[in-house]
Amino acid sequence: MAPEAPRRQQPKTRRTANACIACRQSKIKCSGEVPCNNCIRRFTRCHFAEAGNKVVVSERLLQELRQQARGHRDSPSPDHHEAGERAQPRGSPRRARQLNESTTWKERQRLTSQRFSLPSKIIKNKHPNGQGWIWLAPWSTWSFTVRLRFLMKEKLYPDSEEGSVDVYDGKIYPLHWKPASSDAPDITGLPSMDYAIYLFNAVKFHLGRAYRFFEDASFLSRMHEFYDGEARAVATQHRFWFVQYLLMLAFGKAFVSRSRASKDPLGACYFTRAMSLMPDPAVFRRDSILAIEVTALAGLYFYAIDHRESAHVYLGHAIRIAQLEGLHTPLPEKELGVQMVKRCRNLWWTLYIMDRQFSTSLGLPMSIQDSGITTHLSVPGENSQEDTAVVLQVKLSQLLSHILSSIYQTDQTQLGPFLEITGSILRTLAGHAQDIEEVIAQKFKNSVDTMPKGIWHISLLYHQCVMVATRPLLLFVLQDRLNSPEHGDKDWEPFLSTTTSLISTGIKSAVKTLQILTDEEYLLEVFLVFDLEFVYSAAIHLTMADALFPSVAEDARGHSQAAHSIMDDMMAKGNKVAATRKADLTQLECLCRELAARTDARGLQTLTLPGLDDSIAGSLSAAGSTLEAVAGVEEEGGLQRGLDDGVMAEETPVLWASLPAPTTNLEFMDTIGISSEEVFSILDEIGNMDDQGVVYHWPDAG
Repeated sequence: MAPEAPRRQQPKTRRTANACIACRQSKIKCSGEVPCNNCIRRFTRCHFAEAGNKVVVSERLLQELRQQARGHRDSPSPDHHEAGERAQPRGSPRRARQLNESTTWKERQRLTSQRFSLPSKIIKNKHPNGQGWIWLAPWSTWSFTVRLRFLMKEKLYPDSEEGSVDVYDGKIYPLHWKPASSDAPDITGLPSMDYAIYLFNAVKFHLGRAYRFFEDASFLSRMHEFYDGEARAVATQHRFWFVQYLLMLAFGKAFVSRSRASKDPLGACYFTRAMSLMPDPAVFRRDSILAIEVTALAGLYFYAIDHRESAHVYLGHAIRIAQLEGLHTPLPEKELGVQMVKRCRNLWWTLYIMDRQFSTSLGLPMSIQDSGITTHLSVPGENSQEDTAVVLQVKLSQLLSHILSSIYQTDQTQLGPFLEITGSILRTLAGHAQDIEEVIAQKFKNSVDTMPKGIWHISLLYHQCVMVATRPLLLFVLQDRLNSPEHGDKDWEPFLSTTTSLISTGIKSAVKTLQILTDEEYLLEVFLVFDLEFVYSAAIHLTMADALFPSVAEDARGHSQAAHSIMDDMMAKGNKVAATRKADLTQLECLCRELAARTDARGLQTLTLPGLDDSIAGSLSAAGSTLEAVAGVEEEGGLQRGLDDGVMAEETPVLWASLPAPTTNLEFMDTIGISSEEVFSILDEIGNMDDQGVVYHWPDAG
């Protein structure tokens, strides 16, 4: 048999020597042009690490680029897409397609995270005793909903009056008290010592390790002295401690009581007594650490009952005292002692988390700037799993504030820069996801109990970061749909091909948020409004998505029922704030349904999320099935109401009995919907933004 002739090997295609950073990290072929084809397709900036490489271009193109650079100095919003068009050969099919699309995309390619009109938006205040107007913050979830509602009413019902909003700061739970005299405080009507200790333990459990307002040993020692000795003398001599004790009782009653009939907030009887005894701020420095704990605790109660202005004021007072005492710096253990330094460090990071939470909710600038903080977040070698959860909550709170301050601007920006900063945010989120995965893996490795409450909370905070970071894309599409009668329909394929993964990720996070809040292992928080804000934000996100993407909406009907069921549960247990949020959500749902109906009636292009509709629809279907089962349980058995004050606030186990309890870390990771690999894959799709993950700064006119 004749020997087989040797096969001639095909020459391997060599990669371009001067590939851009994004193509190198994605391991894809780069055209070598400036910008390259991949970066043009992804609407991202094209960076080359090796500045010495040369690219040959025509003199005409060089002149055009120079003219464009001069135009950048005169225009605040450079058109990156136009530069991409000029970089293409004139006869290429890609060039022809881009020229055809330019008539629809060139003028409306710029993306804005808020796109609400300037100057600042205000609305009428109907309350006669209040100021005549209410300012709407640029990024508060509540004000975002109000702005969106007015915007949609203006477009859908242009002949109707603008109207006003009934809810104002402090209206849901009006509280009144008179400052007490400097005489001995009233000590009547207080609970027994064993019940007070029970309430103290309930407060510690519900606040968790992230909100540390008590030094257990000193507080309990003083309480024993109060009950076993001369109570009136102790209350008079240690007035600040007595105020802290009354605030503890107020929170304890709020956590363990479930009374729907009361017009006052839960625990208000003790809270008003505490506020009437609050010392003058001029004497706060006499016991500054205790003063910080007391004023911050009062601010948290105000925040829970929707007194947003008072909450912000009291928290700000606590922060300023803490800064005057140097809590934001490393304090010397030799002079102050290890326990006092630890107490100050824990208290500082409690204030930090509260500041980020309050500022995010109110839409205000952060009171604490990261650049001035030098104290340690934790002590090396002493971190427990719970302490690690606190560290993660601090980092996620910091990231959330960065998202709001960087993405939610009033100026318009192009899609490319928006994707750059979103990619940087996702890179940070992926790192936090890896930390969460590690904590959960260690928890299930060494323990037989369920996941601690702090891990659930940081999981919800993680998904909130994703939703807030991707919400501008939904708003962009929604506003374009509202303007479609004026501008006509357009081809959405270029936009959706670039942003599908981001939009889908935000929708998935909203779905996972509702699934976590309805999990049988999750203890739904009724008095503190953190869980209410999570469900409200997720419901708003999914309501907007339903109006824009019919294929997702077909299987997403359960999400509305989920959000309403959670709010109904809170309302049944005495939370009136949930009733107002539910009313706001219902109005927005009606407007979004009207928008979807008009979009369908006009025959506009049906929007889809290519390749990901099925996976999203599956998640939504699972959520819908769960809530249908929950609704059936509610109809048959009803909610457990009227718990005795002496019984700890156990949530209704039968309500969420339809969900299986996760038994492994993999099952739990699937339950909470956090995957660092998925985030990294999204980063790969939209292009790696910066090799060092440097935060992107918005370009100026130059």
